[in-house]
Amino acid sequence: MKQLVLVESMVTNQEKLNVLACGDGYLSSRKTRLGKPIRWGTCIQQEIAELVESTPWKHWKFSTGKIDMLNGMVEIVDVGHFLFSHMLELSNKFNNDLEALALPGIEYDSPVQLLSSILGGANLNASEFDVPGELTDDLTENIIIITDRMLLTMLTMNVYNEEPKVGIPLNVYFMLQFTRLLKLYSLLDLNKEYGFTTIESFFLSYFAKNALNQIRQDYGYAEGTYNKTYVLDDKVVEDNYIMFSK
Repeated sequence: MKQLVLVESMVTNQEKLNVLACGDGYLSSRKTRLGKPIRWGTCIQQEIAELVESTPWKHWKFSTGKIDMLNGMVEIVDVGHFLFSHMLELSNKFNNDLEALALPGIEYDSPVQLLSSILGGANLNASEFDVPGELTDDLTENIIIITDRMLLTMLTMNVYNEEPKVGIPLNVYFMLQFTRLLKLYSLLDLNKEYGFTTIESFFLSYFAKNALNQIRQDYGYAEGTYNKTYVLDDKVVEDNYIMFSK
C-alpha cells in the first residue's frame, strides 16, 4: 500500500508539472502549448547519456576512476521525471488495453490513476530489479548494463514515435522500466545512511527536483530567462547539484 501511495503522489505531481510546462492537452497532442513536439523517449535517452557521463566510462581517456555520485543521482531522478511522462502518454493512448491489466476493483478516470495502479503493484523484489547474474563489482559497468537494457527495451517496443508493436505487454514494460530505474537509483543513493528504502529515498529526491522544476518554470526556464548555474567552491554547478549537496 505504501508503494502505491508513493507512486501515485509522484505520478500526480508529474502530470501537474507537465501541464505547467507544456499546457493542457499535451498527452494527446504530443506538443507543447507553443506547438513544439514532445519526445519523451529522446528526453530519457539524453538524461541517461548525462548519467553515463558522470562515470569514467571512456576507454580512450585517462581517468581517476571516480564517479560523480551526486550528479549521477540527480540525473537518475531526471530520468524518472521523463519516464513517468513517457508512461503517462502511453497510458492515455492505450487506456482501454491497460485497464484490464491494472489492479482489479478500481475505476480509472485518468491516465494518472491507471499508471499509478500498475506501478504501485510492481514487485520491487522481482528478478528484474535484482538483475541477477549480470551486475559486477564495477559500479560504472553496472550503470551501463542497466541503462543499456532500458534503452534497448524502448527500441524493441518501438515507443519513440509510433505505437508499440513488438515485445512485451505495456503493463509489464512499465514495471520493468520502473524497477530498473529504482535499481539504478539504489546504486548511487547517497541517502542510504538514513535508513530509507530505495523507493522512499527516490520519492524524497524526486519531490525535491520536482519542486525545483516548478520554480524553474515559474521563473522563465522555458523562455530562457532563468539562470540555473552558480559558482560553488570555484566550480560552476547547476542549481539541482546545489540542492542535493549536503
